[in-house]
Amino acid sequence: MLVVVLALSASLLWGVADFACGRFSRRLPALLVVLVLETGGLLGIALVLTVTREAPPGLESVLLAAGAGLSGAVGLVCFFRGMALGSMAVVAPVFASGAAIVPVVVGLATGDTITTLVGVGLALAAVGILLASLESEHEAERSRQARKALGFALVGALAVSGFVVGSDAASDGSVAWTLLVARAAAIPFLLVGAGLVRARRPARSDLAAIGFFGLIDLAATACFGLAVTEGALAVVAVLGAMYPVVTAGLARVVLQERIRRIQLAGVAFALLGVALVAAG
Repeated sequence: MLVVVLALSASLLWGVADFACGRFSRRLPALLVVLVLETGGLLGIALVLTVTREAPPGLESVLLAAGAGLSGAVGLVCFFRGMALGSMAVVAPVFASGAAIVPVVVGLATGDTITTLVGVGLALAAVGILLASLESEHEAERSRQARKALGFALVGALAVSGFVVGSDAASDGSVAWTLLVARAAAIPFLLVGAGLVRARRPARSDLAAIGFFGLIDLAATACFGLAVTEGALAVVAVLGAMYPVVTAGLARVVLQERIRRIQLAGVAFALLGVALVAAG
């Protein structure tokens, strides 16, 4: 049950951070938003490790964490760019459904086992995420920008899958050090990218706000990292993909984005899947 709570906590925190950063990405370059987000997280986990004085892991874990961090940074840049171009209520579920597929396959291929009830729950959750991503054919064809947003979401999902798989392996050494190394590896890449696009420096208030959500994202990632060390990757990956429910809900309430009935049905399937996984 602890694994379920940790994975769902990660989804809640990720959903809030993604919504906020998606809004920032509509007026600031996505590369810059992710740079500030990752820097805030880096400072937070560095403080934690300074207090706990946890010994660093071996070279293999460090390399895995660095690779995961680079992959995750690419995924976030694509994700936020997609949310800047299209509807958050559509882009977020598409991103999540894609990001859940590769880790589940890897988890099952490497020996994770699940009960029938959990399997049904995972299937319902996956179907729910897919339904939540649907928009009418007429709407999709009418908007080239919407199609471009979905493309960014899918590319981002593939990149974030690399983060999930890599951080799962690296977290066996240390969750905290995995988070630190992942962010430290991503920041130079993001600095170069922000320089190439000549991103203007945001206002101090924006820097502080994005940095705060970097800490929220860090807390979510920590919950996820703890969950994958305690439970099956195939289960944690899908439960950790529930954050689009939060992001879509905030988009509906705050931005008044409309959610179609089939998308609402998808949210219901996803929540039912979560309940079955928790019961199993």
